[in-house]
Formats: sequence, structure tokens, C-alpha cells
Amino acid sequence: MVVGNSSQSRRKASSRLATRYKQDECIGSGGLGRVWRGQHLSTGRQIAIKSYEGLESLIRGDNQQHVLDRLQNVVRQQASVDSPFVIRVIDQDIEHQPPYVIFELAHGGNLRQLLNEGPLEPGFAIGVFTQIAHGLRSAHQAGVIHRDLKPENILFDSSGNVKITDFGLTG
Repeated sequence: MVVGNSSQSRRKASSRLATRYKQDECIGSGGLGRVWRGQHLSTGRQIAIKSYEGLESLIRGDNQQHVLDRLQNVVRQQASVDSPFVIRVIDQDIEHQPPYVIFELAHGGNLRQLLNEGPLEPGFAIGVFTQIAHGLRSAHQAGVIHRDLKPENILFDSSGNVKITDFGLTG
């Protein structure tokens, strides 16, 4: 999943998701859906909404419920990870069409964007590597394995700290 600020990936939309969330612009997309910037309506907090659009067309019949159950369990596992370096899960609804997961919003772009600008300063690179290692250690201790770790899945918060995301259907 690529999450970024490129104008190509942006699509303007504004709709309500359930009664709790407002879905705004598309900020990224990947094989299993899109990520939208949104807002938690009762608190005003900015959030990220991962919408699993088209999941029903990829998975047919009895397998759909199995995949949705697996998704729900994996999201619960990820929510149990206690690390400042793993994106925080806030909510999910697999019954909604399309199913969605609510995450904290990382405002600082992703590692791919930084690498495209040129080599990283060595001290910064070591810090990023160390934070990734700590985040993965916490995930592994919670029984969560990230099987698609790549620069696009390393986000940054507004202070420049790592936020590992997109654990997908791994377990």
C-alpha cells in the first residue's frame, strides 16, 4: 500500500462512514483497497480509513466470510501491539460494505518518498532502522508478523518517528 501526498493518488470525496467517521480524500491505494484521510466526528481527530474496496470481487463464495474473519482477527492482533513505532488501530467494521479499518493518521509521508529525494543522512537512517527494529520486535512479541515490509509501509508521524503499517492479512 502506498500512502503519500501525490496529487495522482488524491481523489476528493467526503462522506460519512457509519455515524462516527467522515471520509475525505484518498491518500493512498494498494492491492486490497484505498486509504482515506478522515475525521472522527465526535472528537474531531484526524484519522486514516483503510477501505477494503473490491474484496468481494477477488474472493468468492464461502471464502469471503473466512477472509473477513481472518481480517478481523489480524486487525485485533495488530491492535494488541503496544509500540510507538507501529500504527495504532482505532476501530474496524468488517460488516460494512466495503469493510474498513480506522488507524491513527501519520502526517509525515513514507520512507519511499524520502528515499526518492536522495540518500538519507546516516544518523537519521540509523534512527529509522532502530525504530523499525523496535516496532517489529513488539509486533513479533504480540504474535504479529509483517510479511510485506517495504519503504511504502514505513510511515512517519509529524515528529519524524516511524509508524509501521499495512500488516494486511498476515498473522
